[in-house]
Amino acid sequence: MYQNIVLVAKNKNNLMVYDSQLNGEVLSVLIRTSEYGDEYSFPTVLFYTYNFNLKTRNLMSNQEVLDIFGVQESDVEKIIEDKFHEYYNDEVYKGYLVSGECDYNCFLKWREVDNYLDNVAYFIKNGKLYAYRPFTIYSVYGEENYFTDDSFIFYIAG
Repeated sequence: MYQNIVLVAKNKNNLMVYDSQLNGEVLSVLIRTSEYGDEYSFPTVLFYTYNFNLKTRNLMSNQEVLDIFGVQESDVEKIIEDKFHEYYNDEVYKGYLVSGECDYNCFLKWREVDNYLDNVAYFIKNGKLYAYRPFTIYSVYGEENYFTDDSFIFYIAG
């Protein structure tokens, strides 16, 4: 049985979305924040997750969450890397980027991605494992319209 609760809190400079999901004995809580510095800065999006084992009443480590699905960090890294390659190739195809001006490494630099696993947060929803990976969507190429809220979500397993 899956249960879901979503709450939104907003003020002038911040937006927070809380999502929770009960998956059997695991309660997953996701907090997404969008922080707006001043009127001249782009928002910073971050994700925080907490996965609780209700039977043991313990906060689960990322490794414990991955173990439920038989997944290793290297698997997650590969999935995220593949998705970023897909984003890059699609942006080139749709004309947001010109590969001669901005190659894949340039694309990652604008996304502020040095390590695919940096700031990854794991969330279990409807019995499936997702990784939330924040990255910058703004660049001199005007790509912010390419990305959606779902662009930060990477399906892992389940």
